[in-house]
Amino acid sequence: MSASESKAITGLNLAIVCGAVSGEPEVRVLESGRRLATFSLRIRIDAEPAVSVPVTVWEPAVWIEDLVNGEEVVVVGRVRRRFFALAAGGRGNRVDVEATYVGRAKQKRQLGCAIRRAEQALGSLGG
Repeated sequence: MSASESKAITGLNLAIVCGAVSGEPEVRVLESGRRLATFSLRIRIDAEPAVSVPVTVWEPAVWIEDLVNGEEVVVVGRVRRRFFALAAGGRGNRVDVEATYVGRAKQKRQLGCAIRRAEQALGSLGG
């Protein structure tokens, strides 16, 4: 691998997850006025144990508030590590997927849009 190839690859942060929503999304309005939705996806691959992946969506579409437990969605975004103050003092952190796109997995049009977004991110590598 040449130096230019390794340099291009180090700048990619792309997450694509597809799974069932576990629980109802929580939507909050922050002091800044921005809306923030959070929910978790339950992802099961073959016979492996299920994995829970937390997802954050800034300025979510209204339909995201209506997601129900078990509904399948596809998420395209990036992995983020967030730090926050704990009520008991100290700091906590969590890793989540910050979504740039969320679509219902069973709707081909929305799934196709997710695939195009992922392809655009990969295409930006210039390879």
